[in-house]
Amino acid sequence: MIWASDIHLDHAPPYSRKGFYKEILDTGTKSLLITGDIAMGNSLTKYLLELLEGLPEITIYFVLGNHDYYLSSIEKVRRTVVDLCDQHPRLRYLSATPPVLLSEDTYLVGMDGWADAQYGDTVRTTVWLNDFEYIEDLKGYSPLGSRKELHTKLKGLGLHEAQRLRKYLEMVPESAKRVVVATHVPPYETAACHRGKISEPDFLPYFSCKATGETIDKFSVSRPETKIDVFCGHTHGHSVYEKGNITVYTGKAQYGYPEIQIEEI
Repeated sequence: MIWASDIHLDHAPPYSRKGFYKEILDTGTKSLLITGDIAMGNSLTKYLLELLEGLPEITIYFVLGNHDYYLSSIEKVRRTVVDLCDQHPRLRYLSATPPVLLSEDTYLVGMDGWADAQYGDTVRTTVWLNDFEYIEDLKGYSPLGSRKELHTKLKGLGLHEAQRLRKYLEMVPESAKRVVVATHVPPYETAACHRGKISEPDFLPYFSCKATGETIDKFSVSRPETKIDVFCGHTHGHSVYEKGNITVYTGKAQYGYPEIQIEEI
């Protein structure tokens, strides 16, 4: 299985997308994992179908990122994606899929996740993301003054995603020796890296999900002999963070140039 993240196909010209598909095909892989930000809400279906066409016979496992909801809403996008996957078996939306057996002792579990404004300087941050302008669920807040209401909304979204992830993790058989977790937002502040260092306190509220990290931590304690490999993106900065039996891989990305992160996960 190959891993890619934050491929933003809507920002990539045709030659770049075709080169990306060829690079994947040349590896001979049978499956691809994408950890979010495939396109935007109004073009996501188009590019998921293009992935199917460009990668024949390859099963595409994916979660969604914040950009995948732009110009739409969370509910509308997820409903559309679930319907699309029902029509195309090679498309597997992990947030709506129970644990997948990858090999004799390895399972794949995925959930979109959401930056939950619990790390970093949540009081004095001046960072204002396009999310708050382009995602219907997050409109109506002001960049001026208190962020309390916005952060309450984000905390709720992050907690909801973490609870859904917990249910999937609990479904993984105790015999599993390895669990691969796919999510979009880094689950720890130490995994939210950009340009070679941990994101600044102003950015951390919107580039990490504490609730997801706590869920993974609890699972790791209950399964101390199980190796847990987490794959995420969102920050566009590469990092590898280890914590006990957990290893978190955060993918790098550059608009216009989708690329493979790891050829064999």
